[in-house]
Amino acid sequence: FARGDSICEQWTVEGTHLGPFLGIPPTGRPVVIEALSTVTMREGKFLRDEFYWDTRSVMHQMGLMPSLETTQGALGRGFLWLAVKTGNVATASGRRARSARRAR
Repeated sequence: FARGDSICEQWTVEGTHLGPFLGIPPTGRPVVIEALSTVTMREGKFLRDEFYWDTRSVMHQMGLMPSLETTQGALGRGFLWLAVKTGNVATASGRRARSARRAR
């Protein structure tokens, strides 16, 4: 749909993961990326293109993310808890978010 200078679209890309993608080395697996884009135009030219896609689904297709069923067990929940806690401590953005939560 379109309204004024904004256009929204749904799109799909299908292919095989043969080269680096977001820093991930090739896995040779088939991948389908379904996404939504919001394009903002100004004076007939692209001003901004924001797109949103399900990263978890793509990582799962590449074999890098466990299935949802796997994460529902005690071991899976423990692994996810540890991954989140490690991310909160190990990265600058995680530390900032953690500090902001504590400040509330």
